[in-house]
Amino acid sequence: RRYFAAIPLFFSSITLFIPFLATDIAVFGSLAYWLAALRETAEAFFFLVLVAFILGFACDSVYRIGAYISPSLTVAQNLGPSIFVMFIAGAGFFISRNRMPEWMIWTFWGSPFRYAYEALTINELLGVRFYCDPDELQPPASDPLLFAPYELGGYEGNQICPIQSGTQVLIAQDMETEEEWKWIWMSVLFGITVMLNVMGYLLLRCVWWSEPLHRISPKEDVKQSQYSLALKSRAGSFVMSKQQTKQSLSGVSVSISNLSYEVDFEGNTKHLLSDISAYAKPGMIVALMGPSGAGKTTLLDVIAGRKTGGRISGKIEFNGKTDTRYLHRFSGYVEQMNIHIETATVKEAFFFSARTRCGADVCDEDILYRVEDVLVQVGLEDKADYMIQELGMVGRKLVTIGVEIVADCEVLFLDEPTSGLDSLAALKVMKIIDNCASEGKTIICTIHQPSFTVFQYFSHLLLLKRGGELAYFGRVENMPAYFQETCGFRALGKSENPADYALDAATAIESVAQDWAQSESAEKNSEFISKGVVPESIASKEWEYDTYYASTAWQQFKVLYKRAVKKLWRNPMFLRVKSIKLLILSVFLGLLFFQRPDDQPGARERFSLFFALVLVIVLNAYGMFPVITADRPAFYRETSGGFYRESIYLLTFIMSDLPFTLIHTTVFSIPVYWISGLAANAGTFFFFWMITFLSFLMLSSFVIFLGFALPAVEAGNLIAGILTLCFNMVAGFFLPKRDIPPYYIWLHYISIVRFPLELYAINEFEDEDYHCPNNEGAYPIPVPDCNVTNVGGPVQSLVQVCSPRVQFYCPIENGNEFLDLLDIDKSMKWPWVGIMIGIYAIF
Repeated sequence: RRYFAAIPLFFSSITLFIPFLATDIAVFGSLAYWLAALRETAEAFFFLVLVAFILGFACDSVYRIGAYISPSLTVAQNLGPSIFVMFIAGAGFFISRNRMPEWMIWTFWGSPFRYAYEALTINELLGVRFYCDPDELQPPASDPLLFAPYELGGYEGNQICPIQSGTQVLIAQDMETEEEWKWIWMSVLFGITVMLNVMGYLLLRCVWWSEPLHRISPKEDVKQSQYSLALKSRAGSFVMSKQQTKQSLSGVSVSISNLSYEVDFEGNTKHLLSDISAYAKPGMIVALMGPSGAGKTTLLDVIAGRKTGGRISGKIEFNGKTDTRYLHRFSGYVEQMNIHIETATVKEAFFFSARTRCGADVCDEDILYRVEDVLVQVGLEDKADYMIQELGMVGRKLVTIGVEIVADCEVLFLDEPTSGLDSLAALKVMKIIDNCASEGKTIICTIHQPSFTVFQYFSHLLLLKRGGELAYFGRVENMPAYFQETCGFRALGKSENPADYALDAATAIESVAQDWAQSESAEKNSEFISKGVVPESIASKEWEYDTYYASTAWQQFKVLYKRAVKKLWRNPMFLRVKSIKLLILSVFLGLLFFQRPDDQPGARERFSLFFALVLVIVLNAYGMFPVITADRPAFYRETSGGFYRESIYLLTFIMSDLPFTLIHTTVFSIPVYWISGLAANAGTFFFFWMITFLSFLMLSSFVIFLGFALPAVEAGNLIAGILTLCFNMVAGFFLPKRDIPPYYIWLHYISIVRFPLELYAINEFEDEDYHCPNNEGAYPIPVPDCNVTNVGGPVQSLVQVCSPRVQFYCPIENGNEFLDLLDIDKSMKWPWVGIMIGIYAIF
């Protein structure tokens, strides 16, 4: 509010949107219009483009409103599609205005899609003539009464073309039949769009969200709390014994010899690191320093085994061994970014790291004591039961360090641990790191322009010049003398920060890398490394690890599942919005299709209801994208650190959602089924519930697959939107299978929307009876009664005299006939169930 008003932000955003929308509509409208062979007049084409542009603007406004009134992306992702479904369902396409219940007519008049739909329908159909192919005549040739006598209810071979003009369609849909109405409806649509934008501006200006923070009570997990109380009474510190873990080490030394790293970039080879030799022993804190672009983080990642691309030459040894298969078992990596599961408490994050990394035979009681010990060590004991999202920058950084310390790592890699912290916080972090070094840990740490106080905690300095060449390696206190005596650089100022002096030397001395390579210090360093940083007795000993992961699959499953359930439970806004959304949409659709009668329009309206249900389930699945992408950085960090198996993570991610899916299925199924008046028997209802449950699972797994495969929520929404739109178009609702073009029939067979839609239809229509009360929905078939009569007079002649008669043909008298009309094979009921389960398993 202090920088600019809401109105320039609002108008700049919609102004930026206009050219993109216009381009999309121009391309999409042109292709769709002419490929579909709509009316070949310029007026009709440009009218469609104009209406599509206004409708696109209205849809954008609706989603903006959903975003403005939502406190988070997760809520907006659920709210926007819900409004969209209501507008689509009430537009008059699924159920015409004259068939809607009176108390739901507001949905018809309030839907912007209704005005666009009727305007475009008038634009296309008014004045158009239609004809029927022989197989489209009514009654069909397969009807047994087609050639039967009139007295027996037959039609004596007479057939009609039921739709011969566009005006008939307009009347049947309860639409206006005069051309000026298309301009009126377009004007109304424009007015609604303006109104929606005004509402969006007011919401942007007036609605401000601030997320409340709540402390997690220790009573939330009674078992863990009991452990905590018991463990706090124990004295001493936690020490992991070799008898407990079988993999514990008495310190790990690191040595790198002639290390180089290069990558291919735009057809050229780029050298990022060149001929670096150094070492780090237990108790040492090595600072990796250099000007920007020198390759500090690159060197740290190469040593820590985090680089998967490029080419590495030279040797990296841990305790004299080049085998790095188990590097993650004894090392920890503290990233510069604080990446965690935000809804976990500090204590839970520490326990999770320790449980997955401290060995399968370490009991939970010992791990919890270790957690309590590290909480005190990093100074977070008073915030142990706070969620990580409640902590500030300093608290998050301490958690990032603590989750590595709690795993009792022998080697600790840290990437700029003091970045973004004030001097006091940076000092606190360095004290924690120094404490780790005093316990015999090997510390290698990148640092950017540390203060004098921070820099004094480092025992050794590895200085790089720009280009990834080594400028100095040795003890920190020897560095000023080296540059002054060997390189002829100026002396360290009396009050100058040695870290600034080192960076100045690396930048100012052009031959600093060559000077180091030719120096006596470098020669002694290389000789020390070549002789071996550790004794031969340690170097010759193989790693004692026998598995890649420290914990068993069952232990990983337990902690991952518990964390996943807590994550969902601690996100009440997401659960409430999703549950309330499904309940409202269920009641809404039930009331819109309230107690559909068993007549001709009722059968088609039921099928429309089923398509609307599938549409809701599809759009509901989109709400998973923010949940998936929010956890992805933590997933990458944890799997690269060897915390757990990827398959276990996926399994617990899916299983943690199952209880909520059962609840959502029940909440969604019961109201819409009984309010809309579907088949009133228990077997049909429970099969309906099962289809809904499988649909939720199948479509959620589809979105989970896309969420893991795509880089961001925006990409997921885009790709999922395109795929589900294609699946919807060929699912059998807009066109039966027989009318889908051959070049698209493959898409029909793989459409994941097709299976629940057909199962809903089979479940409802199989062996059900339908009728035409008072001939409503029946086709009047003229069956003339003709007789030959003698006409008297001078010349006798025979004349055929016909009197008009009408026999009404009811096209759907049995649900099986309607399934045949929809080209749905009722024998595929259970195979489709199996295929849905298979699709769920595949995704």
